[in-house]
Amino acid sequence: MAGAAATAPATDTTTAARLRTLARERSTGVLQIGTDGAFELVNGIVTVAASPHAPGPERLVAGPTGLETLALISVFDAAYFLLDAAAEPEFIDGLRLHSGPHCNLAVATLVHEYERRRALLEARWPHPQLCRAPVVPVRRVRRQRVILTGLEAEILINADGRRTPVELAHHLGRSAFACLLAVHELAAASLVEADAGALDPPAAPGPSDDGHGRSAEPGRPALPGMLAGGGATETGPATGLGTAAVPGLVAGAGGSGPFAGTGAIATPGANAGTGGAGGGPALPRRSSARGAAAEPAAGAATVPAWEPPDLDLLKRLHAALEEMS
Repeated sequence: MAGAAATAPATDTTTAARLRTLARERSTGVLQIGTDGAFELVNGIVTVAASPHAPGPERLVAGPTGLETLALISVFDAAYFLLDAAAEPEFIDGLRLHSGPHCNLAVATLVHEYERRRALLEARWPHPQLCRAPVVPVRRVRRQRVILTGLEAEILINADGRRTPVELAHHLGRSAFACLLAVHELAAASLVEADAGALDPPAAPGPSDDGHGRSAEPGRPALPGMLAGGGATETGPATGLGTAAVPGLVAGAGGSGPFAGTGAIATPGANAGTGGAGGGPALPRRSSARGAAAEPAAGAATVPAWEPPDLDLLKRLHAALEEMS
């Protein structure tokens, strides 16, 4: 994008920072995030994002949405949980994953969408227990009329006090983040609440808990069936992994399909990363300061130029999620 700002986003995580470094170094390998899943990178581009918290594309209810878009939704769902995890990322150079939907996405696009999703949840209903506790309907509705989306109605019907929002997503074949957002909307409308009694006694978050009910212990073994050469692939609703490569989505210089060689889905007539309303936060503005920037001191770390997200791709993703809600 011409004239891109050179300011890094204010929000960052350990995993996001590590991904940016790997992208800048054009690394190839697997970035494992404890037991929460892993990213695969090829020449600094994310080609797989897999997490047991996010249902794979074969588990999602298609409706009018195509297979390629379902794979994209699954990748961004997995990336959300991976970037949100507190586990220390561990990079294994040269390793490849053999499960999870394949893509070809710039790190900046994944991080931009993660930050937008975090802001959405906080704006709807900032209650951390809603992300990790079983969901129960309230006993008394204090409204005369209630208007629900299809997904919100499904969650109300299936909220039994045993399933968390992520487990409801697997059960319903829905996007994991879409279920998280719908639960926050329902809680804001006083229609559901977190069953705090089903959680362990509260304790201060430590190195084994990231506040969302997921392990944060570093050095944990990789998820079964994810790493190449690791034996049979584990499949089923418990993991959401073990999916074969989606036709037309495999990354590679000589590949074909909407992801091939572009770093994102190719949209005819669209320029990736250009302006326009993308449903997310506004891009940082260029500094008004004139003249050349001061030379960094000798030995000082150089901050890489911020790479703009692919807003055209994200607009397509948001439209698909609206159709599925």
